[in-house]
Amino acid sequence: MPHPNQPVAVTHPESGGYVTLDPAINYDPDDILVKAYPWAFLAKDTGPGVVESMPIETTTAAPGEKRPRPQR
Repeated sequence: MPHPNQPVAVTHPESGGYVTLDPAINYDPDDILVKAYPWAFLAKDTGPGVVESMPIETTTAAPGEKRPRPQR
């Protein structure tokens, strides 16, 4: 049974809510959380997991940049 390598909060793939992966809990290898977040279940001595970069939108416009208003 896999254990998370540290407590971490992730988004549940089905419900979209946040869940905390607890190292004290045994997870079934077929659990959807184990399949969605395999990096969280790597052994501590295997090194860091894969970090995915996500684009970050800036909240302010650059000088001279026109930004459209969001549609509601």
